[in-house]
Amino acid sequence: MRFLELRKELVNNIDSITESDVLLLEGKLIFEKKNKADLVKQYLQDKLGATHEIIDSRPREWQHWSTKYESELHLRKKGK
Repeated sequence: MRFLELRKELVNNIDSITESDVLLLEGKLIFEKKNKADLVKQYLQDKLGATHEIIDSRPREWQHWSTKYESELHLRKKGK
């Protein structure tokens, strides 16, 4: 699934998510706010939970970033 398609789906299906809430970095979805990540995680678990594990972790903080991020999500196929 392409990131732009996924982000559009999330924005269309989760009321409080906007395009600027969901960023992509190195294949992971990153979020400034943990509560936004939690909404997306629940949506993805409901949709893909049978085939994928949704992993939630704290993103690495880089000195050159001007924004602080609270959560990152990535998908892993079950059984791998």
